[in-house]
Amino acid sequence: MGQFTLRIADQTFEITTTSGSARLKVLASDGSEFYFDPKSQKYFDSRGSGRYSPQANGIDSETLTSLLLDIDSKRRDELKRMSPKTLIPVHRAVLFDNGDFCYYAYLKPVISPEKGFAFHITSQWRSALNPQEEQFRFKACLEREGLKQLRDLIERELSK
Repeated sequence: MGQFTLRIADQTFEITTTSGSARLKVLASDGSEFYFDPKSQKYFDSRGSGRYSPQANGIDSETLTSLLLDIDSKRRDELKRMSPKTLIPVHRAVLFDNGDFCYYAYLKPVISPEKGFAFHITSQWRSALNPQEEQFRFKACLEREGLKQLRDLIERELSK
């Protein structure tokens, strides 16, 4: 699920998913490495920041794009079949989900501090050995005022 092999003419490409990103990592048989973003249908260099041109390395860009989009679609379909959507509790939000890697935020009331909240961020990699297991990334107890400040910060950034 997390790795695919693709052949175009005499070239072989190893395709892998990248955690925390919708991009596909592509390693060509000639040693070149680049990324493909299925949403924007754009190519990026091995650092993931600059543009990459498959044609510069003699790769048919239209064929490669079409095949990578097909791989991405099949990968997402397979992941959906493997882990059907369960009812998400009210206290959980999906922060990021590319079909293989997810970030979740949890918020639950706690006894102490009074009127406080437990705030957790977890990640889940569906192609991992234990795909249902979530890993804790951040934990904090927040007072109501801290939670309001977090809300205000998010609203300010989203209004830009």
